[in-house]
Amino acid sequence: MPEIARNPTLLLVSSYALGVGLYSLLAVWKEHTSFSEVGDLPSNIHAALTVVLGWLLVFRTNASYSRWWEARTLWGRLVNVSRNLAIKVADLVKADEDDLNRFRIDIVAFAYGLKNHLRGETRLQVLSGFEACPDHPTHVPSYLITRMYGEFGSWYRDGRVDSGVLRVLDAEAREFLEICGGCE
Repeated sequence: MPEIARNPTLLLVSSYALGVGLYSLLAVWKEHTSFSEVGDLPSNIHAALTVVLGWLLVFRTNASYSRWWEARTLWGRLVNVSRNLAIKVADLVKADEDDLNRFRIDIVAFAYGLKNHLRGETRLQVLSGFEACPDHPTHVPSYLITRMYGEFGSWYRDGRVDSGVLRVLDAEAREFLEICGGCE
């Protein structure tokens, strides 16, 4: 059986189409038999049902647009926070190029890890730069933020950042998990 035939949405639409088809056959059968006088509905009921259906569609469209707009806003925040954190780490942290590149990989991996997490994928190894990672976290975005905070702590212990810079980096990194919570 082709995969499209097992699609639940297609099966649902097909069942509704079959029901409407059977209903229309009932009307044809009624007109060609002696039951043509039975069950005629006044035309006003169709107008009332049209108004009700119109309002239902308006409310559903508004609700779906609101959800889309919220997701778009959260994604915009994720892009801005990623840029801000990358710029602040590059300018405020006295780290070598390898540390900065590893941190950039973590920032990029967070966006992809969040996307995969929201779609039900919980494997860290599908992210670029983490193919050989032995860890198997159940919540990949939290794991990546924990790695970032571990890096912040090592930079603080090594004297690469002071407490003021650490607060600035913490404020940016905290936004990542707030965005994750908003998406969930």
